[in-house]
Amino acid sequence: MPTRKPTAPPADTHVIRAASLDMLAQVLDDFSDALALVETAQEALEATEIAGAPLATLRRGLADLRLAHKGLDLAILGVRRGVK
Repeated sequence: MPTRKPTAPPADTHVIRAASLDMLAQVLDDFSDALALVETAQEALEATEIAGAPLATLRRGLADLRLAHKGLDLAILGVRRGVK
């Protein structure tokens, strides 16, 4: 039985992928803006020297958001490198 050779994706696949990456990059930019607002809120709360569970929760959430942002950024970079 003959083996099937993988076929190259249609040329427009690269165009679709590039457009999708552009949309993801926009999402990352929006995420960055939102992250900056949350960081500002955290800094404002810390400046008031009010401690407690709400601030601890905010700190933990902010750390998680930073990790998610970094993961999305690295994923986009990895896909872009695969496109070229």
